[in-house]
Amino acid sequence: MDGVRHRPRPLLIMMIAFNIMFNTLRPIIIPPTALNASCPKPEMMTIAEFRVRQVTIKSFWVFSNSAFAFALAAALVQVWTQRGERVSFTLVMVALLCMSISSKCSMVVNFWPSWFIYASSFTEGLLLLLTICL
Repeated sequence: MDGVRHRPRPLLIMMIAFNIMFNTLRPIIIPPTALNASCPKPEMMTIAEFRVRQVTIKSFWVFSNSAFAFALAAALVQVWTQRGERVSFTLVMVALLCMSISSKCSMVVNFWPSWFIYASSFTEGLLLLLTICL
């Protein structure tokens, strides 16, 4: 056995990478109004909730831009190298993780009165990202 069966297919990796790039490019070009960091503080929010919202908005932009960068890197590695399937597969998986965390950040911002429902999944995603990177 030469191990070719368990290698990811290049076309599938490229399709996933392009899908991630197009899905994360839209908020970069047309920013959603709920994720505007310069919004004034509503009167019904406490200071702690406002700070959580601000950190979550900044985290959304960090993870969304990171997902775009990782997906672009995966596509470029796939195109420019002959045996880049494993590296590009890893980059696509990290891009998917970043995209997942950014979507959880947007849920926290959009549903701020019930943000504690999503906080556990948000922190689990952050811990998973830290374990992958380290």
